[in-house]
Amino acid sequence: MGQLVNGKWDPEANQGGAGIRHWLTQDGSPGPDGQKGFPAEKGRYALYVAHGCPFAHRTVLIRKLKKLEDAIPLYVTSPTVPQRTGWNFDTKVAGTTGDPVNHFKTLSELYIQTDPNYTGRVTVPVLYDTKDKVIVNNESSDIVEMLNTAFNHLGADPYDYVPESDHEHINQLTGEMVGNISGSLYRALFTKDQATFDEYQARIFDSLQSLDKELAQQRYIAGPKITAADIYLFVILVRAPIQLPFARLIYRRPQDYPNLWNYAKDLYQSGFGETVNWEHIVALIFAGHDYDAAGIIPRAPEIDLLSAHNRAELEYEVKDSAQIHRNKYI
Repeated sequence: MGQLVNGKWDPEANQGGAGIRHWLTQDGSPGPDGQKGFPAEKGRYALYVAHGCPFAHRTVLIRKLKKLEDAIPLYVTSPTVPQRTGWNFDTKVAGTTGDPVNHFKTLSELYIQTDPNYTGRVTVPVLYDTKDKVIVNNESSDIVEMLNTAFNHLGADPYDYVPESDHEHINQLTGEMVGNISGSLYRALFTKDQATFDEYQARIFDSLQSLDKELAQQRYIAGPKITAADIYLFVILVRAPIQLPFARLIYRRPQDYPNLWNYAKDLYQSGFGETVNWEHIVALIFAGHDYDAAGIIPRAPEIDLLSAHNRAELEYEVKDSAQIHRNKYI
């Protein structure tokens, strides 16, 4: 996989390491757990992402939903991640922006600039301070929470995607979705044991069935209002028609879950679809890593997310906060 070890790229290393978890606030005050604070300023920060990566996609979505496109520029890596370099800015690949701030060739150089002795994985997304030349944070859920509020006083859309009353519920949903679907999918892809594969396969399809049942009763996954949990589920669902068969998970398609797929259509047609780069998603799945030495990338499939759906029929008035939490996912 490769990572940085004491500020040097080691293509064979896979020992992990601490991430970078500072916090962006309206006035630079410390984060919720005492993290070093950075003040929100238009044009000061940049978001580095890979369009194929679901975790980076979360941050692209919150940037769009909060109308922060003019406040935070977006820089896009190549969808392929060779072991010898990790994430890179190969502009020969369509849709890759390069790094106009520092003119770096690889994302690891941003990490080394932040900490010359950095040890850890080089991941996307990255929220980067172009003034102080340091990474603020590289954890997607943190970045979603920060962008949800930090720029509200500077003209961001005021809608709250992580309301305090639902924060614990959103975290619970997210942990279950990522663990039962994304984590199991990744493990199913690489396992060589049939019993282990069957375990992960059951976990994935049971989770999709539970989500489908939940979404028969409410428009969004945490209740009647859209929240960050919908961002986190959408980035999983939109990749599922490609990722499931790639990982040998062909029992059912996501389109076979009517409530779940109509829900995906609803979000896609509500602006989420404008952040989807099908070519980069396919490239990362099929040729993003060195386990596919041939590097062959198929054409992106035609996936119907624009036909009619029935989700608006599920709107209802919330009478009390408990109504949102009545149905437990899984």
